[in-house]
Amino acid sequence: MSNVIDFLERMGQDSELRYANTSVLALTLANTAIDPVFRSAIASGSSRQLERSLGAASNVCAVIFPVESEERTGEQTDY
Repeated sequence: MSNVIDFLERMGQDSELRYANTSVLALTLANTAIDPVFRSAIASGSSRQLERSLGAASNVCAVIFPVESEERTGEQTDY
């Protein structure tokens, strides 16, 4: 799996690879030690297929709760 992550990192850093057409991407992937299942998912551009192949959770949610100031809450905190 680390080969897959390394390749995805490489794609993120190399704009030519990131925006390469399917044939260039397939040729580049053919020269890697990545399992064919992962190659297919990457070459197709299907994040869902790649998530399933990696066994990754696809339902990810990030939440940020803003801190309320003391003036708004009327509470005093000892820091």
